[in-house]
Amino acid sequence: AGGNTTLSATLSGGVGTGVYQWQQYIGTTWTNIAGATSASYTTAALSANTNYKVLASQTGAGCVATGTNTASITVKPLPNIYTSPAAPTICVGGSSTITAANGTSYSWSPATGLSATSGSPVIATPSSTTTYSLTGVGTNGCSKTISVPVTVNQDPAIVVSGASSVCLGSTTLALSATTTGGAGTCTIQWQKSTNGTTWANISGATGGSYTTPAMTANAYYRAVYTCNGSGCSPAGNSNSLFVTVVT
Repeated sequence: AGGNTTLSATLSGGVGTGVYQWQQYIGTTWTNIAGATSASYTTAALSANTNYKVLASQTGAGCVATGTNTASITVKPLPNIYTSPAAPTICVGGSSTITAANGTSYSWSPATGLSATSGSPVIATPSSTTTYSLTGVGTNGCSKTISVPVTVNQDPAIVVSGASSVCLGSTTLALSATTTGGAGTCTIQWQKSTNGTTWANISGATGGSYTTPAMTANAYYRAVYTCNGSGCSPAGNSNSLFVTVVT
């Protein structure tokens, strides 16, 4: 599918110069192909089985046109080549095992950052975001090429922001977290400290924002951003936000 082929006609007998008109069978009718008047004809890209023939004659006196045999072109489907994962994401220094499927052989490019350029699976360890090209050959001999992007992110990082003071006992404080980098499954865990050194997880505080209860004492807050993607550091601690309670 999507390929083309060149057909050739050979005249025998007769005299003079050969004259040709290629035809395509469309619906129930043989239809002349505009401009196809040479001894050979290259088809357009084909997506379905198609029949062709050529009417040929020669310019010599008494020569009459004759039709050729029918050339029946069979169009074979392209293989459904795919990979798992389809679009890997890793951290700098990480790797991803990419497994191709639905083919009998595979070739990869570029070679940079790949453990191999043929077969499946391959291990991708690019130093920056790279899109690889994979060509797979199906059981019917047809090949298909797909793109496999590998995204390389920096290590997980997180920054928290919010007010630096609240009024005693009467006001909650809304904190928010902004994350960058990371790969794989990433989680956020908010933490609290009374001295800025010893931290404790806040139960249930695992989203991109956290609202404190009404505060009665000064406290420190931060968030821990953890990603399990290949190459990612174990955890990224945010800045420490000190909140003063004002009487």
